[in-house]
Amino acid sequence: MSFFTYLNKFRIKKAEYLLLHTDLKIIEIALETGFDDPNYFTTLFKRETALTPSNYRKRPSNTTSL
Repeated sequence: MSFFTYLNKFRIKKAEYLLLHTDLKIIEIALETGFDDPNYFTTLFKRETALTPSNYRKRPSNTTSL
């Protein structure tokens, strides 16, 4: 696994946590986790989780810990 792949996976895990445990807007979570482009963030998030960030937040069965 390359460094950038690892870094993006780590950022997505942090974003999952923030989506479930804060009321931050998705754009704020993207910026907080190191993504300058919210569209790129959404693309990577969907690639990793098969859900958009907003759909991920809506699913009550999700539990993520850091």
